Amino acid sequence: MPPDRPQPPGISSKELVRQLVHASLGVVALSLRWLSWPQAVAFAGAAVVHNLLVLPYVPWGKPLFREGEARFGGIALYPVVVLALVVALPLHLAAAAWMVLAIGDGASNVCGRTLGVVKLPWNRRKSWAGTLGFWILATPCAAGALLFVSANPDSGAGAISPLTAFAMAAAASAAGALVESLPIDLDDNVTVGAASGAVLALWSALS
Repeated sequence: MPPDRPQPPGISSKELVRQLVHASLGVVALSLRWLSWPQAVAFAGAAVVHNLLVLPYVPWGKPLFREGEARFGGIALYPVVVLALVVALPLHLAAAAWMVLAIGDGASNVCGRTLGVVKLPWNRRKSWAGTLGFWILATPCAAGALLFVSANPDSGAGAISPLTAFAMAAAASAAGALVESLPIDLDDNVTVGAASGAVLALWSALS
């Protein structure tokens, strides 16, 4: 009798909702098309305050926290990273990095839990399905955000071709997927946001 095939770990309904909320907030990145830089900073700052001081105590926020998760865990760090991206980068690059964080990190979690049978050789807690899902889904979303927000005069983007936007997004998503797969203790929101933002900033500086 052949041995049973390895099975992916699966995902609970609560975790699925958490990841869908995480990913859906990427849509909010598109609002940077219409915001000035001070407005964008204020908006992201308000999100930090909300997630720290409001979300843990309201009925719709409590289900988003994992059991035993600290108040200063991933949900609190998410808007902090977004705020850092908005402060550090032009708005179109911040939107693209935000989209990598939202879509890529969420896709990695869902794909890894539902399809992740073959594990990565450098991190047995992660799977090829999760890492590839991150890159494949984040790339077009980040490219779309970059192009969409570049129409904002405050972004200072100038003309960006769709091909260039896609290449930038693919590189940023690959960097995010790589650091998300590494066996390090830092929160994924921080590592993915920093890696994708750095790649976009470097590409922009060299082009």
